[in-house]
Amino acid sequence: MDIKLIAIDIDGTLVNSKGKLTPKVKETIKQATAQGIKVVICTGRPLAGVTDFLAQLDLADQDDQYVVCFGGAVVETTSGKLIFQKGISYDETILSI
Repeated sequence: MDIKLIAIDIDGTLVNSKGKLTPKVKETIKQATAQGIKVVICTGRPLAGVTDFLAQLDLADQDDQYVVCFGGAVVETTSGKLIFQKGISYDETILSI
């Protein structure tokens, strides 16, 4: 079975307890992308909150690399092109409280 995509969270998964990418993680992600595997960062953060990690992993500013932000409410390329967005209205927010 060929791996085509790796979806990975940041906090508690991609970064260590100090919030840093380790050299081994960087190397592994770069090896995966060199093999043509898409690495998709999935996070509750906005794109602006992951750009430093994307840059360290050589995934930033690309039209063919993707990031899932805001807990799945936004999907965009790492260059910022919006692919999917699902917001909720004020009324939906109030009803969920």
